[in-house]
Amino acid sequence: MLRYMTVVGALCAVWAPFRSGGVPRPEADVTVIGVAVGVVLAAALTVGGRQRSTRVVAAVAGVGLAVAVWWLLVSDLLIGLTGDDLPVLAVGSLAVAVGAVGLVGRRTRAVDGSAEHRGPREDAAHQAASAEVMPEPQATPAEPSAAHLAESVAGQPAADAAGQAGEGVSGQPAEGVAGQPAEGLAGQQAEGVAGRPAERLVGPGAEGVAGLRAVSGGEVRGRSRSGGWRVRPVGVLAVVVVAVAAFLAPAGAQAVIVRSETREARDFPPGPLAERPGGRQWAWQPPADVVDVVPALHGVAVATRDGAVVALNGNDGRVEWRYARPGAPVGSLVASIDRRTVVVSFRSLHDTRAQSVVVLDADTGTPRFEMVVRSVLVETDQVMPGAQVLTLRDNEVITGYDIRDGGVRWRWSPPAGCTSWFGQVAQGRTTVLVPVECPDRLDVTALDEVTGEERWRHELRRGDTNGERQDVQLRATSDGAVVRLQTFGAQTTPDAVPNGLLDTETGRVLSRPEQSWAVRADAGVTPLVEEDEGGQVTGLLALDPTTGTTTRLSVEACPRRTADLTTRTTYVRTCEDNGRELTVVTQPLDGSPPTSTPVRLDGSGSRGRSDVRLVAAPGAIVVTRTAFGGTPAPVVGLRS
Repeated sequence: MLRYMTVVGALCAVWAPFRSGGVPRPEADVTVIGVAVGVVLAAALTVGGRQRSTRVVAAVAGVGLAVAVWWLLVSDLLIGLTGDDLPVLAVGSLAVAVGAVGLVGRRTRAVDGSAEHRGPREDAAHQAASAEVMPEPQATPAEPSAAHLAESVAGQPAADAAGQAGEGVSGQPAEGVAGQPAEGLAGQQAEGVAGRPAERLVGPGAEGVAGLRAVSGGEVRGRSRSGGWRVRPVGVLAVVVVAVAAFLAPAGAQAVIVRSETREARDFPPGPLAERPGGRQWAWQPPADVVDVVPALHGVAVATRDGAVVALNGNDGRVEWRYARPGAPVGSLVASIDRRTVVVSFRSLHDTRAQSVVVLDADTGTPRFEMVVRSVLVETDQVMPGAQVLTLRDNEVITGYDIRDGGVRWRWSPPAGCTSWFGQVAQGRTTVLVPVECPDRLDVTALDEVTGEERWRHELRRGDTNGERQDVQLRATSDGAVVRLQTFGAQTTPDAVPNGLLDTETGRVLSRPEQSWAVRADAGVTPLVEEDEGGQVTGLLALDPTTGTTTRLSVEACPRRTADLTTRTTYVRTCEDNGRELTVVTQPLDGSPPTSTPVRLDGSGSRGRSDVRLVAAPGAIVVTRTAFGGTPAPVVGLRS
């Protein structure tokens, strides 16, 4: 059993470096490879070593490597991030260590305690036969005395042996001499000893030699039973246990680092986003500083600095579900266009090369799938969840992953001779908008979210560079219905639209603002046009993308805003934040005067590293403050 366990453990060590290292080891890791090689060598010395000293060295090495692997695994678990390689290697190293130590102990007992496997008669015969190999001088070769023969073979007194039938000395059955069947002493086959029947031995002391060979044959068979390779149920069971443990180890490690509280799916559709804040409020006190907040299916999802994502109901602020990885800080939090999916990334405090991106069901909090992504892609907003796929741009290749299970649906690359290095990809309702630069043109290519095929294209001819940059900038509204297009270096012709607002579904030009650089599409559903002078906003207008008409908004009502958002009918801002309280200013887009609502946001975190978050969610307008250190600010919902 121990040999089989050792071999299977070595196979697990060979398999481990080919598994994903996760965020701690996004690339091939020298440490894991080196430890795996050491485990395999320890297993080889354990199984193939003939010297006891070799097996002892293998056992010591196996135990040391197992301790090192488990220490690395525990270190990963404490930071809330691990891959599949260390759990598999931990199982393999443990199996090799147990097998090596067990085989050393078993073989030592087999050598030192061989007499324990012999019965009283076999032990006496063994001693007598050993003495009989060197016959005494007074014994004649032709006729050994009965007394001497009895003492040498059976270890009995001479008188007892002489009293038995003497025919046993002259060729009668051995029982006349020793009181046993012939096969018990000299009649055993010598295949286990010398390959021939013992009774064929002749000469002085033949009977003793035969007895020695018979006993030695029993020792050899006993040694074979203790260290052989014959298939036994116990050995098969050991193989199965180690193999199953290695297969399930990654899932077990994942279960250790994840703290998840889900809820049952609801059988009713989500409510619409709140258009404006009301008079009633609810508050939820987070256990740690807030990192970000995004709208979810029935409320908001809040990420906290302790590595948790919590969903709050928009109507009353109660906790709906929770997903956490203690020890792993949240890197980013994004919601899909339809708010049915929440994507959160977890980063390592020790290795910044990659992050773990987890896709969650926004209704139940159930994890759908997980993938390891380079940190630079997460930090530059290259991970974008849509209604059907999660798109990821890595260099110039855009990949669409199924939002349900993470399977690859499609991949897209720019046409030959064209590039897509610069400019941000935008997410439409059912499209993915990609900026493309070709030698003779600049264009926007809209890909179908489900198939990855081109749906429409907006082209512009390139002008003279004159040393200036030439690229395309895209920014979509929060609902994905409208995208702002801004180009640099395109030719200005009567039929060209280098700047404007486009419909993401069809590519139709909705409007062409005169000051396209002043248009903000990231404020919410309704774009804003900001007039500034010397870095200060002096004028503010709400832009209707379908008609191009604008509505002037009051700047004086909130001269120093800390956050803002637009809905279809309202412009909401936060102002006058003194660290304990702020004011929410609401102004309808029909030109009505603004109103103010005070909101209590107590918190003792660092003001220099704080930021206000303002989100329109189903049931309420939600506001909170991010900070670092001190008492976290609450998450407050202004019910509509």
